[in-house]
Amino acid sequence: MAAPSSTKLVRLTSVLMVFLLAVLYQVHTTKPFTVLSQGELGDMPEREAGLNSTERTPSVRSRFNRDLMPRILALYFPQYHRDPINDKNWGVNFTDWVSLLASPRLNKEGFEIPRPTELGYYDLSHTEPRKRQGELAKKYGIDGFIYHHYWFYDRAHPGPNLAVPLLNMLDDGHPDIPFFLNWCSVRWINVWMGNAVNQTVPTNCVGRRKQRVRCPPVILQEQYFDPTKEEIETHYQWLSRFFHHENYIRIQNQPVMLLYQYIERALPIVEELRKLAIKNGFDGIYWIVGRSAAPDEIFAMNKEHPSLTVIIKEATQTLDLFLLENVFNQSMTYPHPLAWVSTYEIPKWCKRGRLREEAAPGTRQEVTGILTAFDNTPRRQYNDATIYGADTPSRILDRFRTNLRTALYYSACCQRQTEDQFVAINAWNEWGEGMALEPSDTYGRGFLEIIHDVKEELRNAGCKID
Repeated sequence: MAAPSSTKLVRLTSVLMVFLLAVLYQVHTTKPFTVLSQGELGDMPEREAGLNSTERTPSVRSRFNRDLMPRILALYFPQYHRDPINDKNWGVNFTDWVSLLASPRLNKEGFEIPRPTELGYYDLSHTEPRKRQGELAKKYGIDGFIYHHYWFYDRAHPGPNLAVPLLNMLDDGHPDIPFFLNWCSVRWINVWMGNAVNQTVPTNCVGRRKQRVRCPPVILQEQYFDPTKEEIETHYQWLSRFFHHENYIRIQNQPVMLLYQYIERALPIVEELRKLAIKNGFDGIYWIVGRSAAPDEIFAMNKEHPSLTVIIKEATQTLDLFLLENVFNQSMTYPHPLAWVSTYEIPKWCKRGRLREEAAPGTRQEVTGILTAFDNTPRRQYNDATIYGADTPSRILDRFRTNLRTALYYSACCQRQTEDQFVAINAWNEWGEGMALEPSDTYGRGFLEIIHDVKEELRNAGCKID
């Protein structure tokens, strides 16, 4: 083979030099991966985000700890027993069962109003139905209940209401399942199906030309936020019996409490209860505050309902409204029922292997709330009922499956796993609003079976993305 000419050598050398310069330029000008905002990262292609499929999957799967699975909790309505306030306002022995039994078979959209089957129309002052509730919940993978706790700082009617099932649980041990309490600190007003027994202002107000107008709220039970320290201590002494119960959920020696709704006037009470817990041998109270909102990172508004976007935004309580620092340990999205018409989606940045702390720095961990369905026909006049997501049972169950799977995955795989990660389902037995995990004639055990299956899927597959 003949030796190359000098001209060819010059050309070859020039090509090589251009190539080397290009490589060096790429090396020195390529920026290291930086933490981007959630929106920026969510819209970036995988290659621009500095990730590829071979990097992503191992990093996600390797950080999953089956021993730190998010705990699934169900909100529990303890109202199904005789109570003096309900006797006074609605008649002797009133419970939501009265409303449900009086409601029509179908709602105004033509869909069934669920009714209980296996557990029946129980009285929660009795042991047997609560025992069966605990057994059923544990069988299908529910890790605990969040009991609604009604305590009024009303000197005319102080202390607890709807508390007989909780007090009886201390004696008989049922439901035998982990739990914590949700202080529903708001007053009771009549937004239900008609006139209360002692109600003087009718709910069916009539304005000019016989048009319906908004009625002033009728207060059935007042709540005040000016208690003395002695009154708060009385509240704590009542709570402490539950805090010391073997099934009470505690985090780092702090009993967990949920404040149903952010009320600034309640903050001094929250702080005083925490101080009393410390005096009682705990390291404080682990306070979670509820906010009316869908989970920010995983909520995806359904394009089929664009008119609801504005309504949802108006109904949403954003975290910047809350004085969270040094008061609450965590917040919980207590979703407005409007959010039910949509589904939850795993964020793109999580699918690419990033953690929330990296993709959205400065955001706080929250308890994700999920609705089963929503239909308050039993608590309203027929045509005034609010029904969200009216649909066939199979589609309702499919949506619940999607939202639960997403919420569990998000808690376990999109942020660092800790012992204080929960997913809260609304509700175990809120039959008056169509929110019930308990077996019914409409869904059977469908909701419970989904909880079991989705939990096992995550446990077996970990953070693998299909």
